[in-house]
Amino acid sequence: MSVFPQVDFSMSRLTCRGNRRFGGKTLLSPERADEQHDLNGKRWGSVSAGRKVQKQDRGQSLVEFALVAPVLLVILLGVVDLGRAIYYYNTLSNLAREGARAGIVLQTSDEWNQPGNLPDALNSITYSGISSYTGTNSIAGKIASEAVIFDLSKVTVKIEATMGKSNYAALPLTVTVQYPFDLLYANWIAASPTITMTGQATMRIE
Repeated sequence: MSVFPQVDFSMSRLTCRGNRRFGGKTLLSPERADEQHDLNGKRWGSVSAGRKVQKQDRGQSLVEFALVAPVLLVILLGVVDLGRAIYYYNTLSNLAREGARAGIVLQTSDEWNQPGNLPDALNSITYSGISSYTGTNSIAGKIASEAVIFDLSKVTVKIEATMGKSNYAALPLTVTVQYPFDLLYANWIAASPTITMTGQATMRIE
């Protein structure tokens, strides 16, 4: 009987079942190596699939923006035009009140017969373009001095009161101011009709 122990060098005994370090590197067993290979393949597959989904989302977002942008632009321009229309209306109403205040203090027939006012013998008069009345002491002149944002050649002023008003007090005096209003966004798309904005005020002659 041999005194040396029996050593079984079969491959089944030498097969590594876990991780072993060799030369500073970690070696995997065949089973672990196969598992790691499958795991890496799944990871790379999921990354590439995620990139494809991101590209599809970006393309879809661009298409949706291209469809929605014109609608948003029209709405924005419509809001701007609405704001301009409200501003024009308020300004014309203020101009009509200023003109009416200038008219109710007129007393004599000579004052009423001045250019830019309503002659005493008439019930109404219309001035189409008031640029020539700037600086005059009249109803049209008062409106011209206040209408700094408008083209005075396009401003129309209509004055109405009862004939012989210089002899009577408390008669109503009505001043109407009109100005053409153009839509911004409609002119960019096609020729739009001109809208006439109107401001009116009525006061009693003092």
